[in-house]
Amino acid sequence: YRLNLIRYKRRFIQFYQENRQWTKVGLDFKRSAHSLYAELPKIRFLSYNILADGPKYALQSDYNQYTPIKHRKWSYRHQHLLLEIESYGADILALQETTYRTYHNSLSMSLELMGYDSVHVVRDINGHRHGFEGHTDCVCFKRNKFIKVHQKIIRFNEEVDDKMYDAYFGVDSDFRTKTLKKYPDVLIVLHLALKERPSHQLVVASTHLHYHPSNPHVKVAQTLMLNHSLADVVQKEWNLNLDETPIVCCGDFNSMPFKKDIDEYDPIPQHLPFVPAAYQLMTEGTVRRTHVEHPFTRCPRKIYRSIYYAQHPEIAVQLDDETDADKRLQIKQAIDVDIERMLQEKKDDDDMFDMERYPQLQQLQCLE
Repeated sequence: YRLNLIRYKRRFIQFYQENRQWTKVGLDFKRSAHSLYAELPKIRFLSYNILADGPKYALQSDYNQYTPIKHRKWSYRHQHLLLEIESYGADILALQETTYRTYHNSLSMSLELMGYDSVHVVRDINGHRHGFEGHTDCVCFKRNKFIKVHQKIIRFNEEVDDKMYDAYFGVDSDFRTKTLKKYPDVLIVLHLALKERPSHQLVVASTHLHYHPSNPHVKVAQTLMLNHSLADVVQKEWNLNLDETPIVCCGDFNSMPFKKDIDEYDPIPQHLPFVPAAYQLMTEGTVRRTHVEHPFTRCPRKIYRSIYYAQHPEIAVQLDDETDADKRLQIKQAIDVDIERMLQEKKDDDDMFDMERYPQLQQLQCLE
């Protein structure tokens, strides 16, 4: 039995090492000639969203069209995930969509046997206290290679209260006080030193940003907070020099490098193509507020969409009932054309809509 198990493990590890096909996307990264990086040994990172176990995640019926239920059960998946992780031989491992149960019942012990120490974080603390099995995040590092100097957990729904974001999100906008407070996504930040050469240090961060494609303005806002809070921790709390400390930010950003095809979330062809805002902010450092995914642009469209649905409740019902993707897209296109018209009419006539009837319009002043 033990020989068969060893052969089984070797076969899968060989498959992952030799036969897995990789696709390169986004920016090319070339090893820097800077002396700081040239002196560092090569460090292998693996960032992996393993798909959370449970009826709201891996076991939901929507996935039946892709994979049989027996292959999505944790009893089948977790051994294969561990073999895959082992085959890549990463020094630092960032896992998204672990859960409290899967981490403590199976992953933590197996990762420890592989030589990893780990930091595991529950995202939704209130939900966890009330029995909700939400997904969690985890960062692991090889204990024979690294010493953990510091760690910091940043919760974006708490970080948004910092005064530094007044200029970005307004003091009391609904976007800040309601929307961004709803999503308990986190950033794990570790300050590590090489065991053999403790003077050689690095910072590792990992996150899992908001998932829903209808809320790219939330993703870019979280990306902004990620960068601000990460810089604050590294410089002000840990007294590290940003120019002298390598920083690697892993995660599932739920963002693509480029978007060129219309869908129900961006149904107007004139808005395409574009670089998604979260990706642009991470790679270029700036997102103009005229960008179609910037909160300043996205929030008014959501406000006017709510007014449109209030004026045309039958269309809202039709959209909810429609299951055909092409027909949903046609309905969304027609709605967004009307919303663009409403936005233009509002520019031409500031008193077009009754503020008492539609109090959400007051949020436009907060956005300004």
